[in-house]
Amino acid sequence: MGRRVAVVGGIVAALAIGSASVATARTGSVPPIVKNATDPRDGGQLDLRRLRVRQSSCLEFSVGIWTWSAWDYTTLPKLVLLGHPPVSKNRLEILFDVNNDGKPDFTGLFIRRSALLIVDSPPANAWRESVRRYPEFLGVARDSPSHISVLLQGHDPNQPGPLEYLFGGNVEGVKTLGLAVTSVYGTHHDRIPNHGWLRFPTGTDNDPFDC
Repeated sequence: MGRRVAVVGGIVAALAIGSASVATARTGSVPPIVKNATDPRDGGQLDLRRLRVRQSSCLEFSVGIWTWSAWDYTTLPKLVLLGHPPVSKNRLEILFDVNNDGKPDFTGLFIRRSALLIVDSPPANAWRESVRRYPEFLGVARDSPSHISVLLQGHDPNQPGPLEYLFGGNVEGVKTLGLAVTSVYGTHHDRIPNHGWLRFPTGTDNDPFDC
């Protein structure tokens, strides 16, 4: 698909795609919405501490994740071959619920080399096919050894991919996007929030890109 989000000078910046008129038409305006979730110390290097999601427009979300302990990228899965599951027992993932059924529809898996790969959920069931259809790598930023963040933005509806589904472009009736984060480190499993989702508006019945 050839679309990427790159880290420039430590800041996640979206590569511009399409004309300015298209981008303007698709940039639904909403007051910034910020939601937070916290989790107590449970153990393990990827023990989740805080999740902060800031929605600055219908199509733009900044997701920040904090852990109780410091960790480096060697902790994350390594993608050896595209189309094959990353190699690691440890995982840090963002779950996305786009149809309000309480189940993850897409998984954003943090991998080495500062990247987040979005695939269908659960990735273990259809990894090769989902990566073939949605080869979306997003750059991430780290402000500290216990913090990681990623910027999620919508793309061109004429070339649909996972982000279009996330933001309601190709799912009829989608009005909200639910986010949660899970981690696995050895025998330690964690989720934030523990139950439910952080939910945000993504559109209306008449215009999925108009909040």
